[in-house]
Amino acid sequence: MMLIGNHTIKVESAGLLPMTKEITITENETMDIKGTLVEGNEVKLTCDADDAEWEVDGVAIGKGANVAVVLPFGVHSVNILTEDFEQYTGSFTISKSVTNVEIRLKPKAPEYLGVDINGYILRFVKIKANGTTITEDFYISETEVTQQLWQLVMERSIYDQRNNAGKTSSYGEGDSYPIYFVSWNECIRFLRKLSKTSGFTFTLPSEAQWMYVAEGGIYKKQEKEMDYLYWHKANSGGKSHDVYKSGMNVLGVYGMFGNVAEMCMDQLSMSMYKYHVCKGGSWNNTISECDVLSRSSIELNKREKDVGFRIVIKTQSTESDE
Repeated sequence: MMLIGNHTIKVESAGLLPMTKEITITENETMDIKGTLVEGNEVKLTCDADDAEWEVDGVAIGKGANVAVVLPFGVHSVNILTEDFEQYTGSFTISKSVTNVEIRLKPKAPEYLGVDINGYILRFVKIKANGTTITEDFYISETEVTQQLWQLVMERSIYDQRNNAGKTSSYGEGDSYPIYFVSWNECIRFLRKLSKTSGFTFTLPSEAQWMYVAEGGIYKKQEKEMDYLYWHKANSGGKSHDVYKSGMNVLGVYGMFGNVAEMCMDQLSMSMYKYHVCKGGSWNNTISECDVLSRSSIELNKREKDVGFRIVIKTQSTESDE
């Protein structure tokens, strides 16, 4: 017997979805309440994005990388919106054995910036900050600086660089090959000349920026799952290779490992201020030396056969191009 008024009726049974009904009882009323309990489960939905907005079967169910929802057995549609990944639209199936569904999101396509250097288009990839180790977005060159760009800016070929280094052998030649036999001080002069002609201010990456890009930035989890070619001692044939023949990482950046080691702005240490950090290993290093944590160094005026560099846009230049 129920009192006159509004009531909520909830029916539960093991292995079935609970049924809830709202009813109103009036005086001298007899009510026949019917319903069917449906088989289902509470399921945990997981994706890669902390800011994910979830819709299941067209109904918003929550936000975050993990959400829980009670669903009947069968096929359900899902839509996920997030700032840093492509929109996901798909489906999944719930059964007695399914209590967790993991959905892999696709990183958004790289955002590029092209800088015209007297007809040579130098492409940069926008790197989004994670707000912790890297606090500001920045742009990094898509590849290592090529021999073509070096000659365009510095008016010196790879053979000039080889001769200046006092060497007789070269280790990979071509417009799209990385420049090497360049010193850290020469890099700085190159960057100053490049800045005067482009409308931007360029610098070498910091070690922290370099490592952030090498690890995949905000897509660190996805980067760990990638497998791509890079040039090391066992496969390089004793020389460098075309910068676009090295693997592209999840951010759209080529050749972060191997080919030529890359100079950074950082000094090796306070006591070794004449030496600057090099990252990534080279064609002359073993596989284990071509990783994120490995460090080598180069003296300010030293030119090496397997050391080059890539560049970062620092700020919009306010200097005159004259």
